[in-house]
Amino acid sequence: MGVELGKALAVRIVPELTSDVEPELGHDSSTDALIRRYRRSLKS
Repeated sequence: MGVELGKALAVRIVPELTSDVEPELGHDSSTDALIRRYRRSLKS
């Protein structure tokens, strides 16, 4: 069951990581923070 949840999350998260524009995030606060941190690291 955990693997299926991971796959479902990946389908949602990968486009948010690779989008050219800042996506509107709707995950829990820690996931949103990690996505923002990763996106900022790409700009550096």
